[in-house]
Amino acid sequence: TYPPQRFSAIKHFAPEYSEEELLKFLQQHALLLWGLWTAKSSLLYPNGGAASLARDYVLLMFSKNLKVQSSDLNVRGELATHVKDFLKQFGLETANLDKSAGEPKPYWKFKELPDESFKKLYPDIVEKQEKLFKGLEQHLPGLVSNVGKRKIGKSAVATQGVNNDALKSVSSDQRPTSLAGVSTGKMTMSNETRHALPIALKKLFQTNKVCSFKVICQGLREMAVSKAMLSKGDSKIAVDAAHSLDGPHNELMAVINEVACEIHGYYVLKSSQDDPFRDVVIDMLRGSGPNAKLKKAEIVEAARRKLGREVPNNEYNKVMSELCVSKGSVWVLRSGDGSNQ
Repeated sequence: TYPPQRFSAIKHFAPEYSEEELLKFLQQHALLLWGLWTAKSSLLYPNGGAASLARDYVLLMFSKNLKVQSSDLNVRGELATHVKDFLKQFGLETANLDKSAGEPKPYWKFKELPDESFKKLYPDIVEKQEKLFKGLEQHLPGLVSNVGKRKIGKSAVATQGVNNDALKSVSSDQRPTSLAGVSTGKMTMSNETRHALPIALKKLFQTNKVCSFKVICQGLREMAVSKAMLSKGDSKIAVDAAHSLDGPHNELMAVINEVACEIHGYYVLKSSQDDPFRDVVIDMLRGSGPNAKLKKAEIVEAARRKLGREVPNNEYNKVMSELCVSKGSVWVLRSGDGSNQ
């Protein structure tokens, strides 16, 4: 799923809609978390279930504090597995030294920087969203009120006052629809385009390691236009993939997010399973703000902590030169404007 998005980024992705239309849609289908928008769990999990409950629980915990103490996560079993997955999605695991105990005290830090400007511009919306979270907390009393107490598993959910409505999360009054009027559960994209688009996107990211949404669209168009220079098979793939530009943007975005990771409005190809160090760097870039400046010592230490090993220089240089450019003693994310700078 998408990471929480700034309203300014959402406007960039959907320029054909007015601010009023976008805000109306977001309030119906999304939650505001520290000035950022993320989809309601009911939109992602219309049938409810443990994943929906776990996601709401994590969102609620982060709505209270940018740091969630691991010791306050009182869940276990299947629910704990889902909670851990969503903590990884929304946060970065780190630790502070507990001087009294003489050992690290782990906690989860919210990945994104709060958007204070949105909160100042739209205080009425912020207030309404805060009420939604209060309503969500009432749906999850058995989890939230037991912070610091005994752990709760899936079998205990029903006895803790979390009813079936809670499993369905905070829902909207209407059936979810996309801005383009397409049901979120149904794609209008053809099978040919659906097949070709991931292939074309991966080729695009081979040339442009970091891309904005605009560069992705331009790249897909250029691949289709230059079909005469390509083999017959590649030509059909390029043309089929470019057809995605004629459909709803949310469908194109859904496929982009299958093959790429978003870093503050820019996209990089997802890492393969045999390249875990690359994920460490991506997590650091996502968790350090839009203008992240990473130092080698910090990167190496994060890799040592996450991977439990030292990163060889050739592996380090390969990943860093792909995703970043060196600015003196720090690394910054490459430009997503197609220049590869």
